[in-house]
Amino acid sequence: MYQLLRKRVAGKKGFTLIELIVVIAVIAILAVILIPRFTGFTEDARKKAALTDARNVLMALEALEAEGKFSESLTLTEIGNYLGKTITDGALSGLDE
Repeated sequence: MYQLLRKRVAGKKGFTLIELIVVIAVIAILAVILIPRFTGFTEDARKKAALTDARNVLMALEALEAEGKFSESLTLTEIGNYLGKTITDGALSGLDE
């Protein structure tokens, strides 16, 4: 029996066309299912980052108010200076460090 299996396996040297097509079809189905889910993750991450930035600004404002440095004319640059962070083009950078 062992010799029969050995002869049968020795004659095969690669995959058949049908096997390759089935593998490609399975990969395509998985890609169709998973790609939309991954794009949803990135959108959720962007939303959570925006909420984190907003919370950081709120905390900075509350800290400035507690120190008596809060005023109605306070700018984002002043808040960034207080936090020791830079603000470029209206976006906060370095707040997650």
